[in-house]
Amino acid sequence: MQTTHLQEQKTALVHLHNHSDASLLDGLSRVPDIVERAKELGHEAIAITDHGNVFNAWSFYKEAKKKGIKPILGVEAYICNDIKEKNRKQNHITLLAKSYQGLRTINKLLTIANTEGFYYYPRIDPNILLEVNEDIIVLSGCLGGLWSQAVLRGDMQYAYDLAKKFREKFGDDFYIEIQDSGIEDQKITKPRLREIAADLGIKTVCSNDAHYSRPEDALTHEIILTNGQRRKLSDPVRGYDDFSGDDSLPTRWRFETPDYYLKSRQELASVYTGDELDNTVEVAEKCNVEFPKKTSHVPTFETPDGSTPFDYLRKMCWEGWKKLGLDDKVNVDEYKERMRKELADIEDGDLASYFLIVWDVCRYADIHGIGRGDGRGSAVGSLVSYTLFIHSCDPITYSLIWERFYNKARKGSMPDIDLDIETERREEVIEYVRRRYGENKVFQFITYDTYKLKNAIKDIGRVLGIPLDECQFISNCVPFKYKDFDDALAQSEDLRDYAKQYPELFRHVKRVENAKKAKSSHASAVLICDEDVITSGCIPLSYDAKNKKVVTGWDMYTLDDHGYLKLDVLGLKTVSVLDEVERIVNAN
Repeated sequence: MQTTHLQEQKTALVHLHNHSDASLLDGLSRVPDIVERAKELGHEAIAITDHGNVFNAWSFYKEAKKKGIKPILGVEAYICNDIKEKNRKQNHITLLAKSYQGLRTINKLLTIANTEGFYYYPRIDPNILLEVNEDIIVLSGCLGGLWSQAVLRGDMQYAYDLAKKFREKFGDDFYIEIQDSGIEDQKITKPRLREIAADLGIKTVCSNDAHYSRPEDALTHEIILTNGQRRKLSDPVRGYDDFSGDDSLPTRWRFETPDYYLKSRQELASVYTGDELDNTVEVAEKCNVEFPKKTSHVPTFETPDGSTPFDYLRKMCWEGWKKLGLDDKVNVDEYKERMRKELADIEDGDLASYFLIVWDVCRYADIHGIGRGDGRGSAVGSLVSYTLFIHSCDPITYSLIWERFYNKARKGSMPDIDLDIETERREEVIEYVRRRYGENKVFQFITYDTYKLKNAIKDIGRVLGIPLDECQFISNCVPFKYKDFDDALAQSEDLRDYAKQYPELFRHVKRVENAKKAKSSHASAVLICDEDVITSGCIPLSYDAKNKKVVTGWDMYTLDDHGYLKLDVLGLKTVSVLDEVERIVNAN
């Protein structure tokens, strides 16, 4: 193999198996922590492989590129024997994207895992992976992987047979993953996995399965892990492999050693071979994901008369103009000039389909007697929206400016029109959007809960055994508005006093601030895509178990960065009340 620039360095090592805070309540490190730690170690590339998701793929990609680090995008997928089986037992496998198409393959696999294979976890199985595998690299996984678990149960034949299948399918893009974090079971699996690799001509590669960036983060990581189990540090520890599911027992599990951090090559050299270290670089050299430049993914609105979206938009605007009697305005020239300007900006920004999609949704609600708001936010500064009856506020009469809503400096970014729908019939509107634009093209957005200071104090305080009422008193000292942890302390003398009284609590709170802790469905945002999400892999999907719905696997900020359409359909009780009052008045 030709020596690469990375391999010429004494520090040459690439961590290929790492968890960010997107491994919810298991990974501690936020994206900047991971990239900064790689810089400190002198590494030129690093991967993130979160549990069953790629939530942080785009933010990691941007941050790594900004800091001159090569981003390697992947996932530690959940894998079982057969996704049709309702069995909580699952294993892990590490997948890395070789290219942007490889990332789309991972997206497809995650979509299958969340739409077909979800049972407590989003699962795939070996047959799916052997079928859907374009441009990805497969590492055999951690101690919870298929091969390690087969070794531990003494089923070497299964491990050999499965390795042969993957070797035949993936060739040199299948590696046996070797891990050694000082766990007793790894002393059993490591020589056996090396034996399988040697017998079948498969290369081995090392990984450290990092769940936090630095060694001093080990206790903070244990705290968030314990919090996820709703336990306390004082509770007895059970075995790592005890997944009995009996939550009535006051026990918790933790990582057996404090070695799950990003290490230097020198730290790893004593437990891995030179080839296993060098092969991390070989894998990294194969991984070259480049996101494409931002392009519009707004579906083209299909006009009933076959005209272009812009021509149809202009036609509907002038029809609305006549219905509103704007020709009778004393300052009609001002209205005409404003209309020309807005239409010119809409044409220049290729926004006609967006306005027509919003108009179409509003029209559906009106036709079917679904209550909706009269318009709010900067959208009421649009005369086009007024003539389309998206809102009922005349922007000229009230001196509202178009540029507050949209201007050419925002070209390439969607404007934002909020649609307030009566709560009871919001789902009816979303269902219409699905029928209109395609079942596999319309999904609600994912959103994340993060550790803000108040809930971090209460969660971590509970884990540390601080009385709940005391945790509440401390959290009440957090200012209503603050920039970050240090700013909150600067503003509140009481909070500073508590920080002196509970230094351990505040050390961990500062470390977890703004880290992800849970996922959910966004209250209003709906994606309307120009591609079939499930078959194309353009974005990943995720299952929101709490609300029992499939949502996007990337948040609205990521998808906006890539030109996807976010339609805000918010269910408001206020609209329901006003609509009911109007009905009662009209009836009497």
